[in-house]
Amino acid sequence: MAQVHLRLFGLGKGAASKAHLTQAIEPGTTVSTLWEGLRRDSGPGDKLATIDREGLLVLVNGRPIRFLAGWETQVADNDSISFMPKAFGG
Repeated sequence: MAQVHLRLFGLGKGAASKAHLTQAIEPGTTVSTLWEGLRRDSGPGDKLATIDREGLLVLVNGRPIRFLAGWETQVADNDSISFMPKAFGG
């Protein structure tokens, strides 16, 4: 079965939280599908449950999804998908 590697930065119970997960995928799985699944499975207090996806930087194999097919980017076996809140400031 195909699987992807998920990297979550600052989306757990603290701003400095990090998680590395491996998840089985079906053919045609998109970044949006992965994100919605992560949100459904999040625990109380996890930022995953409350952050809007427009507030995220998402990378597939190191490339921002805005340069791919956006949230409808399909993922493949052994892809690495990183989710992190966008940082603002100066």
